[in-house]
Formats: sequence, C-alpha cells, structure tokens
Amino acid sequence: MVDYPNFLQSFRQYYGEGDCYKRASPEDLERLRGRVPDQLLQMVELDGWCSYRNQAIWTCDPDEMKPANDAWLGDFPKAEVFMRTAFGDFYFFDGDLIWTALVNISQVVYSSNNITWFLGSFMKDIRYLKSLSLPKYLNIARKQLGTLEFDEVYFWSPAFQLGGNWEDSRIEKGKLQVTLDLLAQMDTINVERLGDA
Repeated sequence: MVDYPNFLQSFRQYYGEGDCYKRASPEDLERLRGRVPDQLLQMVELDGWCSYRNQAIWTCDPDEMKPANDAWLGDFPKAEVFMRTAFGDFYFFDGDLIWTALVNISQVVYSSNNITWFLGSFMKDIRYLKSLSLPKYLNIARKQLGTLEFDEVYFWSPAFQLGGNWEDSRIEKGKLQVTLDLLAQMDTINVERLGDA
C-alpha cells in the first residue's frame, strides 16, 4: 500500500482547515503516545480536536470515546477511537489496523493498515463519503437542524436497524454517546474481518 508522507496536506486540501473545539495539550499528546499512530498525534498537535468540512468529520479524544468502545467494540480490547462522522460512524485503531464502525447498519469493517494512506487518500474518496450520508444528507441536516456541538450527532429516525431507510427516515439531532449506545442495542454487530467472504 502506498505511503503518503504529505498526508496532512492532502487531507487539508480536501477537508480544509479544522474548526477546533478543544486544544490538545502536551499532557494530552503524552497520554495518547503509543496508543494511536504518531501521525494522528501530529495532526491533533497542529489542529487540536477539530471538525472538518462543515462538521462532516471530527477528530476525537480516545478517552472521551470510551463509552463507544464499551457499546460497540467488545471484540477489540485495544481499540482507540480517533475520528467520527457527523452521523456517528467512527474510526478506531486496534494497535495494528484501522477499522470503521458503521453504526447505522451495525457493522464493523477493516479499513486500512496504513494511517497516512487512510487520511491522505481513503478519506477523500467521494463514493465512500456518499455511502456515509456525506455530503448530501449532511447539508440537509445542517439546514434543517443547525450545526452540531462537539458532543452531538445527526441520526436517522426510525433507525435503519428498525426498518428505516435513506428516503423515508427523518434526520434528527441528539447526544453522540446516547445515540451510539442505543444503536448498538438495536441489532447484532457484525464484524467483517480480513479474509471474510
């Protein structure tokens, strides 16, 4: 897999400058060193904890996302959640690989083994972003419900796990951790590992 030494520049070319909601202190960086890839610490050191591209993507302090670990990631004892979307899907590092939790369809999938490629290329794929309700439904949500606070998320009602779908469900706004906890209880979480058919 291609390495992207200019991953941060590439990420910013697509997502723009981050809108910081909390600065990362030297103590934060030391607390997370060895738990997440150094490239993520570099990003957070420069930008702080941010939202990007009209709140489509958010960087997260892994310690503040521990409730998501408890609800979603029982199979991943070393999981560190480092990023999430406006609709609650989130990304985590398990010590070796990067995974995506697709919370609106109760699925966890392998994403990459290379953080620079993940940030510098994968996260810019418009087909992938459309599959996550971005940007079309994000624009609708922001117009109808306003912007998000750092601890909020947009969600579908009824949830897809309860028979909802892109066209018939309405978009609502609520607390991130409450939403993730409720979605985790609605269906069995399917983990798609490397080599799964």
